[in-house]
Amino acid sequence: MSNNKTAVGNLLLQTSGSSLVSDSGCRHQNCFIAAIRGARQGLYYGGRIRIAHSIVMQILFGQGNATEKLRKAVWLSWEHGRNLGLFVFIYKLVQCALTNISGRRRNAWAFVAGIVGATCVWRERNAIN
Repeated sequence: MSNNKTAVGNLLLQTSGSSLVSDSGCRHQNCFIAAIRGARQGLYYGGRIRIAHSIVMQILFGQGNATEKLRKAVWLSWEHGRNLGLFVFIYKLVQCALTNISGRRRNAWAFVAGIVGATCVWRERNAIN
């Protein structure tokens, strides 16, 4: 049974062709492109999640006419998506840089990248934070 598990593990390492399974190096071919893609996805997801919530909250508690409420909802949605996209961009760049410098992926790099990204993006107080 143990030999079968080892064989399957070796097969996964051989067929993956990347460092997704192994523990060495960065798993992206180009860290900057991965960060750009992450920012795009963060912007899209953050805006998509926030728009419904913003519209409902503006209808219930917002002040002004319908146009002003809709503008405010769209602005809040944009700001939320922008913050999330910027966080992902910084997070991926810092994590890739630390991984490439050390030559190894570590859980601590994710923690450090998260702190750096959060400090850069959410240090100011606003309606989104």
